[in-house]
Amino acid sequence: MKANKFMAIAMMAGALVMASCNNNPNPDGPDIKSTTPEVAATEGAVTVVWNIANIDEMCDVQYVFAGNYNNWSTNPDEMVKFEAIPDYKGWYKAVIKPTDEALADGWDHLEGKPNALAKDGTFPAGWDYQWIGLENKPCELLKGSAEFKTEYEVETSIVCNADADVIFVKSYGFKTNPCVDAVYDNVTFNLTVTVPVTEGGTVYIVGDAFEKSWDNTAYPMTGSGSNWTITLPTVVGKSYKFCVDANWANDQMNAPEEGKDCVKKADNMTVDFTTMNPTVYGFLNFGITADQVCADEEEPGEEPTAVDVKAGDELVVNVKLGEGLDLGENKLYVWSWGQEKKDTPLEMTLAEGVYSYKFVVAEGDVAGWKDSGMLFVATVLGEEGAMNWDGKLGQTGDIKPIQAGTWTINSDWSLTKE
Repeated sequence: MKANKFMAIAMMAGALVMASCNNNPNPDGPDIKSTTPEVAATEGAVTVVWNIANIDEMCDVQYVFAGNYNNWSTNPDEMVKFEAIPDYKGWYKAVIKPTDEALADGWDHLEGKPNALAKDGTFPAGWDYQWIGLENKPCELLKGSAEFKTEYEVETSIVCNADADVIFVKSYGFKTNPCVDAVYDNVTFNLTVTVPVTEGGTVYIVGDAFEKSWDNTAYPMTGSGSNWTITLPTVVGKSYKFCVDANWANDQMNAPEEGKDCVKKADNMTVDFTTMNPTVYGFLNFGITADQVCADEEEPGEEPTAVDVKAGDELVVNVKLGEGLDLGENKLYVWSWGQEKKDTPLEMTLAEGVYSYKFVVAEGDVAGWKDSGMLFVATVLGEEGAMNWDGKLGQTGDIKPIQAGTWTINSDWSLTKE
């Protein structure tokens, strides 16, 4: 895990608190389970319509959308605010337009996530109040053309084209309840390092257990070599971790597993008591060298560039149903960011048990196919002709860019390529 100024950096540990907040002027609005607001598109903007499911746990805080439209600035004055939709309990909308700076940097799609500001109007340094996808209730795309990008198991971003118009999403929880004030107790951490930190290195403690959260420059420990200590206000039950010299390149490492002579990066730990005596094996670059790291822990490179295409190329996609599957009266549709009409679900043709669609690469869409040719498949269309990702098949994240070829829908509704 490394610090990332663009995205939340904390891995989840401990219980996830479900919460929702509201400044809705009409809390007695229609039943959110049966009513969806009508929201018109705004020219030159992407409108995100957000339904917070836990309407029983709401408070008066401001919701904002954090994302690449302002180069991930978390200055509340530079962030787009969500507004409550009158007469629709638990529904909010944010009309998002890119800043001039983002446009100058080549902004061509929206990526980001809903968050709550703290009660004092500030944005938490550790992104503590971001929406998340719970294991049993992930974030949902209700309507519109978009996909979800998941990091650290539950942290979820919305990704869509710049011309996506209106997107309807739903969530069931926040990383930390923004409506409940954290309770801090002074906790002493006495750290023992098996492989001593080499001379010149200083250990820092970080985590969502602390007021400055995952700011890895905030809490240097005192000590040297194998012994380090610090006492600071802490939320018991939250997660923490160590690094050296405020740099995630110098990450905390576990001891070699039995039968191996290499080491792997350590997971977050949880604060259980007011005195903690953790022992860690060591730190990368300060006692542990890169050649001691297990091969599967090496930093992954970028995903290989998609297959090259040129104008006029035909990309044929075939989808077959696995044994025992039946769509009934439903048809099968395919959609891609690479296609010319990016928000239009395209009906696949059924012949001899195989659903097919042939994409022809348009002159102006070559770059789109090469960079963003992700394919998605849905069984039915939702309202206003948008794909209904709540269908049995849903969004198929296993499909990679430029997918000419034949796919099979498995019994669990996942897809595999033949």
